[in-house]
Amino acid sequence: MNKFKVAVSKGQKKYTFVVDAENENIVKNKFHKEGYYILSVEEFSNEDILGKKFYFLAKIKGQERRGKVIGKDILKVFIKLKGLGYNIIELFEEGDINISTEEKKQIVNDLEQQYKIHNESKKISEKVIKKAVNSLSDVNLQDFHLKKELESNYHLIDLVLKKLSNILKDKKNYNIDSEKEFKLNEVYNNLLKFKKITNISKLKTIGELALIKIGKIELERLENTKDEKIKNLLKETNKLLKKTGSHTKFVERNKDLKFLFKSLLNKFKKKEVKKEIKKEKEKEVDKTSYSYMKNLLLLSKYKNRLKQNKFGFFKKISLYFYDKKEYEKNVLKIKVIKQNIAILTARQKGYVSSYTKILKSTKTIINNIENFFKEINNFIFTTLFIYIIVFILYINLFSKNINYEGMYLFIMLFILYILISLSKNILLLILNFVFFYFIIIFGSINF
Repeated sequence: MNKFKVAVSKGQKKYTFVVDAENENIVKNKFHKEGYYILSVEEFSNEDILGKKFYFLAKIKGQERRGKVIGKDILKVFIKLKGLGYNIIELFEEGDINISTEEKKQIVNDLEQQYKIHNESKKISEKVIKKAVNSLSDVNLQDFHLKKELESNYHLIDLVLKKLSNILKDKKNYNIDSEKEFKLNEVYNNLLKFKKITNISKLKTIGELALIKIGKIELERLENTKDEKIKNLLKETNKLLKKTGSHTKFVERNKDLKFLFKSLLNKFKKKEVKKEIKKEKEKEVDKTSYSYMKNLLLLSKYKNRLKQNKFGFFKKISLYFYDKKEYEKNVLKIKVIKQNIAILTARQKGYVSSYTKILKSTKTIINNIENFFKEINNFIFTTLFIYIIVFILYINLFSKNINYEGMYLFIMLFILYILISLSKNILLLILNFVFFYFIIIFGSINF
């Protein structure tokens, strides 16, 4: 007997089969009788077969038929057979040929449920696509009065082109090397190319990217030269970035209030490098696979069990006093169910995880938060120390009058430093911040 790979079509759908037959003519006659249009027939050896062997028993037009199919996933094989109009009775892998009839029926029942979920999700995605297509077809430029907005964006692109042209002309003062010059010329040519397109979001995106590159060059020159003319050019660039809807803003380092905070964060990150835990890479999840659908079913079952085992407030109290063993048994059962839900949820997102790993990651986050606030506390202490020295010098050299607003700020910082120092864990830290909030309210009312 020879093996043949047959490509056929039926009802605007294409199918591929692997069959055993003595010759090619027998294969063609068999598929012609079943109403298929043959696209191609080719002979091949066992080495060419890729995937697992699945055996099936199905009813076709009232007659039972056994057969085998090559595939990589049992659910995909099940969907393919359903598409051919087979009423499947049994479907199992080659290695499960000796399992009982009840086990085979259970496999088919599970696959039927997963097939329903697959069809429902497919219908939802089709509805979303139809809505998107309908909404796009209804869009009209006149309804949104886009003409003025397009003109303002064209004007913005003209200003960006002018800025780029000035930088390229004065490339020596801007320290533009040959590589940078090539990239800026490329940006300039792209802006000219897309200048008259009517896609506003694309215009803004192109303009924003060009302005970010210009801003970096202008900021670098400003920090080197402190030139007032360059300072004005950078202000103009920031205004244009704001018009594009960008959140990017270029500020000199010595005037950037965020710079100190960022340097503090970087210091904190460096200390935590040795303590970092390697995260498992998120896997690509095949949402049509057997394992994914099985996890979905198990997750829904555990969620239902959790609802069934949860008691009301009064029932819990009565159980605790009258049947403590039953109460403890119920608490333990709920904990186990919650653990299983946490593990299955992690697997659905593509992580191969355990409950202990989930707990460890939570503890790591809490430790990181506590260490972060310790760094902030050190920063507050340094600020208080500098504040005291400046305050003493100011009183002795310039004025004998006490600035009460300055004193209020000093007291608030001092209280915050004490409260953070007393916070031994995350709970105390939260409580102390709530307490500090009320102190600020009290202080602002009375001072």
